[in-house]
This record gives sequence, C-alpha cells and structure tokens, in this order.
Amino acid sequence: MPIGLHDRSLVEDDDAHMKVALGYGDMGISAHLQASKTGNTRFFTSNTHSSVVLQGFDQLRIEGLLCDVTLVAGDGDEAFPVHRAMMASSSDYFKAMFTVWKKIID
Repeated sequence: MPIGLHDRSLVEDDDAHMKVALGYGDMGISAHLQASKTGNTRFFTSNTHSSVVLQGFDQLRIEGLLCDVTLVAGDGDEAFPVHRAMMASSSDYFKAMFTVWKKIID
C-alpha cells in the first residue's frame, strides 16, 4: 500500500510535541511537530523503514528486477545479480569499484 497523507492531519496543531502513529502497513511511521523560530516543522520517523527497504531490494533481486551489475565469482561458476547502490553502500571495496575504478576505466 503506498504511503499517503489522504488529506488527514498527522498531528493536532495545538500540541506541537504529540506523536501520532500512522497506520500504513509495516512502515511503522510516526510524526510530530517541533516548534522553531521559523514556524512548526513536521518530522517523520520509522523504526522499521530500513528493514522494509532492504526486504524490498532483496525481493527485486530475487525477481531479477532492476539489478544493474552481475558479480561473477573468481572461478566463473556462479553469477550474482546485485544492486550496485546496495553493494556500494555496504562495502568500501564495492564503492571504489563502482565509482573510482569506473572513472579510471572510462
């Protein structure tokens, strides 16, 4: 289910520190207002968002969707379709491979 505000208030405007849990699936989103000199700022937080995103990327990988690199083991027996951004974000080695080395090769 896509996350949307559906024209409803997330927090009561008269209580700038009230947190309200939003009932949008597994995302576990909460929102609160914080008063500042420039006005109220609405903050959104989630304790489960990162897990949901990783599960989504894994499902895309399993389905062979949007993978932009295929890693091949040294012996060439196995190939692993992966998301380049995911590999680079979790490994300095792959970050260098997909950024610095790519510039050298090009």
